[in-house]
Amino acid sequence: MLGIFRNMFGSPKKPVPQDLADKAPETYLFRSDPDAASPNPAPDEDDSANDSADAFFCREAILGRDQRIIGYEFSRPQQMNAHLISRRAKVRQYYDKALLDQLIEMQLESIIGQRLAFLEISPLSLGYPALTSLPKDNVALTLTFPENTELAAETVQNAVQNAQALRAYGLQIGFKWQRPWLPNAASVAILQQIDFVHIVWPEYAGHSAILPDMYRIARQVNATESLQRPRLLRLIASHLNTPDNFRECYRLGFDFFCGSFINHQQEKKTAKNAANRLRIIQLLNNLRRDAHTFALEQELKQDPTLSYHLLRYANSPALGVRYEVTSIAQAITLLGRNYLYRWLTFLLLHVADPGYREWVLTEQALARAALMERLGKIKGDSALSPDSLFLTGLFSLLDQIMGYSLEELIAKIQIQDEIRVALVRREGILAQYLALAEACESTISENIEYRSRLLGFSASQVNLAVFNALAWAHEMSNITDANDAKGANDLP
Repeated sequence: MLGIFRNMFGSPKKPVPQDLADKAPETYLFRSDPDAASPNPAPDEDDSANDSADAFFCREAILGRDQRIIGYEFSRPQQMNAHLISRRAKVRQYYDKALLDQLIEMQLESIIGQRLAFLEISPLSLGYPALTSLPKDNVALTLTFPENTELAAETVQNAVQNAQALRAYGLQIGFKWQRPWLPNAASVAILQQIDFVHIVWPEYAGHSAILPDMYRIARQVNATESLQRPRLLRLIASHLNTPDNFRECYRLGFDFFCGSFINHQQEKKTAKNAANRLRIIQLLNNLRRDAHTFALEQELKQDPTLSYHLLRYANSPALGVRYEVTSIAQAITLLGRNYLYRWLTFLLLHVADPGYREWVLTEQALARAALMERLGKIKGDSALSPDSLFLTGLFSLLDQIMGYSLEELIAKIQIQDEIRVALVRREGILAQYLALAEACESTISENIEYRSRLLGFSASQVNLAVFNALAWAHEMSNITDANDAKGANDLP
């Protein structure tokens, strides 16, 4: 397989249409800050190899122009990533191999579904045979080059050319374009052979005038080669720290977006479906009091929309019921009280007419809940309730979704004291699991390994639990979306 790749890598470069290229090609695609310090000499390689053998994954949600999650960028914590990029080629390749082997072992295709998984690798790892074991059309490889260097056009062109066999196989290929971007013949030639360009927004803060030109040329490339390209060239903006950053990149025509703007705090707002939420809270309290099924049924019947969604959920393919559930009482019996409680908490997180923030936060809360529950089962501590772990994760983002403090919201719901203490005071074993779940959500987290070791988890245990939790949260979000869409058509 490796020999086949090497033969395929030698194909000639594609011609550059003259209307897309400047008449005077430049030697460099982009230049680094001339005042930036040189990379530190690489320490002993064996240390890095040992460090990367059991590495933790971080993830960051990537949104599309429809403001929904289209995929995740999976990476090492930022500190380790920068450390490895500047090291010797052998160390980078070792880490890339370990990363890819872990993803393949965890059956990435069954986990990400139709979403994209963005992975950073060194151009020197493009010959690794296992790359063709990754799912076609769902993996995007971001080629990374050493920072603080003047990167010659020929270097990037060679790397991109070497990736064409993988691109033909079905993987998406792109790279991070450092500032300042030069729209010349060399850069346009590269755009014709990749699937996405990833820019780090803060690096373009003083060069924003370049971005409209990048968008224009990207669209011209798409228009010129629409019949030949396997997919359209996309523009990705990362490190968007505020909603204003997101709106600016959206206005500029970018396709994908990621950054901390998703979790940016907003002012309190009154929920549009406050009355419905009060009824859900009342049902949750009645379940905690172990109310009779008949009483629960009568209360649900007072809300036609709530009853409708319960019946649709009970009949969804995810539950695998072979008969039609036609009554509220049947649905309650089928789900059982624990799952009915969980289902109601899902609805409590639901927001009418949501934007990107509500969609992402809701799925993030589901993933936290599932992750904490899975880690608890791995731990096997009989004193640690899976339901307590699940509900702690699920309620942990309720303040950001509903616009009120957790203390205010939790006061309205009858929950166990250990959950209340974990959420409001961040104390106890549940709070430690919550801290680990939060650490796994950030690409710049420095305490993910500390939090995992504190609870006795290895990197492989945490990574697998994270992937499975994301898959489950995505599935639950799809069920909710399908019910909402169906309900919009069926309800008067």
